[in-house]
Amino acid sequence: MTALRSRFEDQNADLVALLKELSGETVIYVPNHGNAGDSLIAAATYQLLATYGVEYEVMSAPQHLARVEGRTILLGGGGNLVPLYSTMATLMRAAIGRANRVVLLPHSVRGNEELLAELPPETVLFCREALSFEHARRHAARAQVHFGHDLGLYADLDLLDAQAQAEGFAGEFAEMVAEKAGISPEALRGKDLSCIRGGAEGTVKRQGRNFDASTYFRFGVLPGGAEKAAWMLAEFVRLGRTVRTNRLHVGIAAGLAGIETVLLDNNYGKISGVYMHSMRDHFPHVTFEGEAVTQDPFSA
Repeated sequence: MTALRSRFEDQNADLVALLKELSGETVIYVPNHGNAGDSLIAAATYQLLATYGVEYEVMSAPQHLARVEGRTILLGGGGNLVPLYSTMATLMRAAIGRANRVVLLPHSVRGNEELLAELPPETVLFCREALSFEHARRHAARAQVHFGHDLGLYADLDLLDAQAQAEGFAGEFAEMVAEKAGISPEALRGKDLSCIRGGAEGTVKRQGRNFDASTYFRFGVLPGGAEKAAWMLAEFVRLGRTVRTNRLHVGIAAGLAGIETVLLDNNYGKISGVYMHSMRDHFPHVTFEGEAVTQDPFSA
């Protein structure tokens, strides 16, 4: 067993027990769609399902889920079950009931109090930071609620490197960086990289040359595309001497690659929460800067 897999087993007893229980079963996996950070989560999930011998079929449309009966449905991890977004709440509403066991893989959970209260006892929620765990425990009274860790933390970069070479998408990297960032990879090598996001979750002003790398590599979250996007994200941060970011999975990819990394929080505290719960004690070259969001901004 690799050190990465050993760490996964040590840190995720409840999820490991579930995956071992599912070994040999064909589950439905519903990835959380998004940018390259979501691809990193999906790629790690595919690796873990293979490790534990869990067969899966990928499904993403709520109208398809609404016809599923008596199955185990794994909803992909991420940061979508918050009031800023609606996709995961829609998928969850479509999946629950009809004797389905619905498992939300490690996620940020805010708001959605009405949905959480409706969840039946066969629903399992894995929460990736303390605010999410407390919120889910408070409002999902009938569901099974567990603490977990963001699955992107367990992406095996060596496996992604081997897949990149075998499938030939390593050759596309320089072209993608030049197209999206407007600069060659070699010009970035050894530099201090600023990877700051704006948008709904942004809290930091971009200054100087900035590379929002999660938006560059959009190859989706299905098998093949997820690994390609995840590898390119990891390859991008490996160019840097240091990385400064308020993108959680840019920080995770850099942490996995051993790059000196500074994390800044997003507007609802997922980054500080994941850092405190999962990274502070295991990624010594990753630090947190600034003030952490410790109160749920969506609570009444």
